[in-house]
Amino acid sequence: LLEWSCQCYRELLVHQEPSCSVASFPSTPHQQPGIMVYAGYVPAKLPTVATDLDRAVMAVTNMDSLEIIGKLLYNAAVQPKEEKYRRIRLTNEKIRATIADVPTAMELLLQLGWVKEEAEEAALVIPAGKFMSMREVRMIEEQKERVRKDARKAEVAALRGASGSVAV
Repeated sequence: LLEWSCQCYRELLVHQEPSCSVASFPSTPHQQPGIMVYAGYVPAKLPTVATDLDRAVMAVTNMDSLEIIGKLLYNAAVQPKEEKYRRIRLTNEKIRATIADVPTAMELLLQLGWVKEEAEEAALVIPAGKFMSMREVRMIEEQKERVRKDARKAEVAALRGASGSVAV
């Protein structure tokens, strides 16, 4: 194998048409037609394992909650030292409706690193030394896209069920 590679390389260096080709490559017992292998190893695709954070993100399917969480995370990531973006007042009407009253949204914020603060009013805060990144923002954006696609699929399925078939 090494001799074959060296011969091909030498011929390429002197601008000759190499006498070696993929067809002349020494075959290995693991080599399959059309699949490139390295040193006889079979290509492997490692399975991805969902983390607790991934599961918490996928559990939130309320688009309003995802919109608000996305804005909160974006502001916290872009301006990490600004205290007003590191605190969420749960008594705020919009926050209460989209986050505090939606159990999966609260669980997601807790998984992201926010902690409950029981002072004079209920709030979630990002602890000192913890910072949000654009990675978390992208996770929320990807979930929003999944929710949109699922809603569209359900809409198309409902239309197909009502009228027989509809071209999309």
